[in-house]
Amino acid sequence: MEWRDSFLDLMLIPLSLLLPMAYHAWLWRVVRLHPMRTALGINSATRRLWAMNMMKVYTQLLPLPVPDRIDQRKA
Repeated sequence: MEWRDSFLDLMLIPLSLLLPMAYHAWLWRVVRLHPMRTALGINSATRRLWAMNMMKVYTQLLPLPVPDRIDQRKA
């Protein structure tokens, strides 16, 4: 009856390793194929749009001329 003591360990330890691996494989697949179905993809898309809009607003508010490096060397 010695094997019956470790039978539960033989079942649960591989299962505890397999389930997180399967979940992470599924999550990676969903993020790559359908990013807008996950919070990570939605946050990434909104962050990208926010950054683009902030750059547009910043350039409209501060239209300062930026000198070239060549002009600075000559002066």
